[in-house]
Amino acid sequence: MSDDALGEASEAAQRRRLPPVLEWLQDGWWACSAPLGFFAHLAARDHGRPVPALGTAAAAWVAALSVAALAFVRATESEGYVVILGLAAVAIGPLFVLVSVLGGLMLLGPGGMGGRAWEVIGWSWAPAGALALAVLPMVPLFPTVASALAVLTFPIWHLSLIGAGVAAFGNRHRVRTVLIYALVVFLVPGSVATLALLAALGAA
Repeated sequence: MSDDALGEASEAAQRRRLPPVLEWLQDGWWACSAPLGFFAHLAARDHGRPVPALGTAAAAWVAALSVAALAFVRATESEGYVVILGLAAVAIGPLFVLVSVLGGLMLLGPGGMGGRAWEVIGWSWAPAGALALAVLPMVPLFPTVASALAVLTFPIWHLSLIGAGVAAFGNRHRVRTVLIYALVVFLVPGSVATLALLAALGAA
């Protein structure tokens, strides 16, 4: 048996000894830290695993929203964290679902990835959770800086995972697919949200 085969067998044996939750967390960090290798690992499987991927997206969204609400409370010196978190979930939750569905459709269509697109979408939200945990210690003292750091870093990290996923599943138009995805997921919803915010401020 070759060294590569022995290494893969050893890794598989180690992963089998991990509890499911720890294996899921390990996969999330693997996706964040080494996306090319992670998605190549997924592409080598004969069948997809969309449930852990979509669970990752949901958990990352909850973590990011929770930290964002805390940052808002600290920055504005307001009270009622639970109320603010609930309002944010009601306001931002549908937008998150919308951009996730639009992104998945972009990978299904222009990306030509089939059903495996939903795995790439789900795991590509993992950086939102990682960033939430990373900036959490900064939030009590520097909520605005922490929020700005996360907001500026996330799109780059997220798109790097999308590009790695597109490349791993054999799409030859990686750059075009990522550009279309970024346009649909970030630019269009972001522009709409900015216009809505400006309109609300103007009405106030």
